[in-house]
Amino acid sequence: MNRNGAATALPKVCFSAPGSLLLSGDSIPISSKIGILSPDSESKTVLFLDFHAPVAGTISQTLSRLPDKQWVRLFGCRQSQFGELIPFADQLAGVYAPATEWPQAVAEVLSRREVPLGAIVFQRSDLDSSRGFRALPLIARGNESGGFSGPLSTMVLFQVMRRFCTNQFWMEGALGVEGARAVLAAGAAGVVLGATAWGFQELGKPLSGRVRGIRSHEILRLANADNDGLVFACKPKPDLEKLRQSIHEISREEWIARLPENHLLVGQDVEFTAGARHRFETLSALLDEILQPFAASQLLPKVRQGALTFAAELGHKYPIVQGPMARISDRPEFLAAVSREGAVPVAALGSHPPEICREILNSAHSLGCRPGAGIIGMDLQMPLVNLQLESMKESPPAFVLVAAPSPILVERLVKSGQRILAHAPHGMALRELHEAGCRWFIFEGNESGGHIGRLSSLTLWQS
Repeated sequence: MNRNGAATALPKVCFSAPGSLLLSGDSIPISSKIGILSPDSESKTVLFLDFHAPVAGTISQTLSRLPDKQWVRLFGCRQSQFGELIPFADQLAGVYAPATEWPQAVAEVLSRREVPLGAIVFQRSDLDSSRGFRALPLIARGNESGGFSGPLSTMVLFQVMRRFCTNQFWMEGALGVEGARAVLAAGAAGVVLGATAWGFQELGKPLSGRVRGIRSHEILRLANADNDGLVFACKPKPDLEKLRQSIHEISREEWIARLPENHLLVGQDVEFTAGARHRFETLSALLDEILQPFAASQLLPKVRQGALTFAAELGHKYPIVQGPMARISDRPEFLAAVSREGAVPVAALGSHPPEICREILNSAHSLGCRPGAGIIGMDLQMPLVNLQLESMKESPPAFVLVAAPSPILVERLVKSGQRILAHAPHGMALRELHEAGCRWFIFEGNESGGHIGRLSSLTLWQS
């Protein structure tokens, strides 16, 4: 089969793991022994062995120690590293690489050996480069994925693929069980799961041991001016600014050599590793859950009703909250316009002194609008926050939206009778804010503008 031939089918759910970490001493992955992750494309699933700019010889050494046919993915590799695949062509079930990284000479040799070749895309412009690699379906890789990634998050990239890709595609990135089911229901032909499945013994003990105790907010992303990235975990946390400076004028293939030796190429989906292992006894059980039909007809009416109830409690038609924006949503006319259209307005009080806050809220009220009040809850901001809260008494807001919330401040506001919407940048903050009495939360992914946390929307929503 050549790389432009009829596409080889992939199972709806695939898994990936670092190829070099799957071997421990003389052992091989349990999955290869018992066939749970058979590379046969007609089986329930397959396992991709990922290699990110590996040391010369790593790919050939790994493949020489594994039985049967294997699925392989290469990232940030030089042509010589792609060339390590050629002696093992008969052992390759399929090979993927970023659409822009395939060396033509190696691709032609592997195609003549009837090895199916596939492309990984990170952004819309990659779709043109992928046209020559359609023997396998496209994999769209969000920038939360461990190792090399592009500029777009899984949620944004999924929307790009839905809009511009005319072929079937598999999604990869911040996917736990619920996220995987959601993108399958919304139009993806399949998914690739990474660290979500690394707690299962079927993938070998080295993986489950390495990810234990890592949380998603500890995941780091090193990026260049083009926002090409490298996602990893490392304890203790290295000096990211120093790392950024060290990669400024070198090729991506050299980035990994600049990382501390104890780094692990793992993505934000590590947030779901422990939960998946706790919920499911085996990897097969997790797989079966993802493949369960998505009962959207039963779920959507409940979601819709909950959203409309939320809006009604705030006195508005639609459950759409206008985010606080400095020098935009501190204008009463703007807030009134948002309210007239049925959405929920929020006055950006931010760093405004109390007399300006009072003027904004009074003017909005005079225009028939009762907006929420957006404040910044950091401890350093507390003297100003106290004055702002005092200024709200004359024209009380519908609620207080707290960015960078201190649980102590939130608890105080709840006890004073204020309705609170609080930003929760990660799961630990969510628990602390819930214990403080907050019941309405904002999960703002790092795709947003302004001050943001590290986690993407899809990671937060599933957390």
